[in-house]
Amino acid sequence: MMSHSVAGSCLATARARSIAPHSPLPLRERIAPCPSRQRGTAHRPFHKPRRQRRYRTLTRAMAEVVLPEGLGKRVLVVGGNRGLGLEMVKYLVKGGCEVAVSCRKSNEALDGAGCEQVIQGIDFMDDEVGVKLAGELRGNVDTLMMVAGYWSTETLETPMSGAEQRKMYQICAIAPLLIMQHLVLTGKLGKGSKIGFITSEGGSIGLRSEKESGNYAHHASKAASNSVGRMLSFDLKHRDVALVMLHPGFLKTEMTKPYEHLYEELGAIEPQEALPSILKAVGDLTLETTGRFIAPLGASGLGLGIYALPDPDNVPPFSELPW
Repeated sequence: MMSHSVAGSCLATARARSIAPHSPLPLRERIAPCPSRQRGTAHRPFHKPRRQRRYRTLTRAMAEVVLPEGLGKRVLVVGGNRGLGLEMVKYLVKGGCEVAVSCRKSNEALDGAGCEQVIQGIDFMDDEVGVKLAGELRGNVDTLMMVAGYWSTETLETPMSGAEQRKMYQICAIAPLLIMQHLVLTGKLGKGSKIGFITSEGGSIGLRSEKESGNYAHHASKAASNSVGRMLSFDLKHRDVALVMLHPGFLKTEMTKPYEHLYEELGAIEPQEALPSILKAVGDLTLETTGRFIAPLGASGLGLGIYALPDPDNVPPFSELPW
């Protein structure tokens, strides 16, 4: 895993750059400013061809590695019945892994994916979710992929209810902690195992800018996710369990539908395109690199967070992100 850190550079002032007539434009200069829906700013054209080629080149290169050896043989995917989770399940099964999946309710696509075990009734709003999942999981796993999440939108003018805000914190930060704790304490995640915790660049305070507005609970709950993962990684390190927090990229899923008007502008991709790099990040994880918050796709997958970077071209795949 590359150890490039952008935490400092995100807070620095961007330097002026001279561009040679025939040199590629920096990534930042190929992206139009994010439109503000509240202010009614008109879209400016997004020069996407070069960014799209970067995605395709990256995913083609990653696709040659079917599955990283570091994932192990048996993987548990939490939240594997739709979106990124479902595509991950299918990819892992195709690669030869024994896959266990947990979800609230299965569906035809998941039933036909060839999983070793499907654990239904795992409700993140249940305070006993960790106990239930650890109790129903058959045997141990080499890798845990914590994929489940929740997103509800809000603005200053349209406040979110307190119950909806608490739900977001529960699903994004509290329930994942309970699950990871109980899987470790019951020995289902033992010595040498790994955890890939899907969070979001939305949880990075350093990547927020005035190009955005609202969604307070979303950003705060994802920041809580990153804090949980960071602190938990310290304790798990003593048990020889490594953990990494991952921004998966700006993906075209049901969860990002509120931002589909930005798919073209910010180069959103399908979940299956992001999978090789996500799984490589977890497969390459070691105790020396545990506790990091990274972007497997680099700046190209940051979505709205890219506007806070002084020089996106210096944020390659597998870079660390600012907290």
